[in-house]
Amino acid sequence: MQSVKTNRARLPWSVLVLMVTFVVLNSRTGVELWRTPRDEPTSWATPLVVSFDGTNQVVVPGTNRIRSYDLESGAVLWRAEGLTVNCIPSPVRFEDTVLCMSGYRANPVYAIALGALGDIGKDSGFAWSYNRGTPYVPSPAVSGGQVYFTSANSAVLTSLDARNGSPVYDQERIAGLGTLYASPVVAAGRLYLQSRC
Repeated sequence: MQSVKTNRARLPWSVLVLMVTFVVLNSRTGVELWRTPRDEPTSWATPLVVSFDGTNQVVVPGTNRIRSYDLESGAVLWRAEGLTVNCIPSPVRFEDTVLCMSGYRANPVYAIALGALGDIGKDSGFAWSYNRGTPYVPSPAVSGGQVYFTSANSAVLTSLDARNGSPVYDQERIAGLGTLYASPVVAAGRLYLQSRC
């Protein structure tokens, strides 16, 4: 169970994303809080729930659109350009932005202002964008003002300055690691990567 503090009480929630419907449930009772239709062919990313400027929002990446919904009402706060088919990496927060990426057949990385409203794109609402070496399955990790991600499912690591998207290092091969499906983890000031072999 996850919960977010609201002005009414502590709201427990569960998010269920289906191909054609997005549903938010009360995780204690199973009662549906709201649902909205989705026009998305595929998506496996875990939605990100964040509080920003007094509003709890849930960011859901997708092929056609990245959307942020008001967690309490289900209203769409903003819609951004979509990612790729098979969106698997989950979005992460850095300060007042959400970082969304996908790496199947393309390499988009979008830093989107959490305070954005309405329809936004690369020319209006994106803090920055990048288009190289993104992950197919692993989600990114954020630490020390940097976002770390692998290229496809390979042991090739990129780190960007999370404030502006400029590369700290770009597609550096990591010796001794094979295929990566697990997301990088940061602990005690170190970045950990786990390969399948």
